[in-house]
Amino acid sequence: MCCWRHVRNVYLRCGHAFNLPDELITCDSSRCKFSPNHPATCLPPTCKQTCAQYRQYPQQYCKLAIAIPRRCV
Repeated sequence: MCCWRHVRNVYLRCGHAFNLPDELITCDSSRCKFSPNHPATCLPPTCKQTCAQYRQYPQQYCKLAIAIPRRCV
């Protein structure tokens, strides 16, 4: 199923943390209404009974960086 990805860069040298823009991760399933592979012919009420109608919980992770961000230079 499709979901959003939240990434936060944490810079160890200065201690600052910056959120990157949220990114939409699409799946390849034809049974997910948000997927690019979802057929245009799949319409309600059948679609609501057979296809996922919501995105999964967002993926969240932090990337640790030893470098100093440009904002701190």
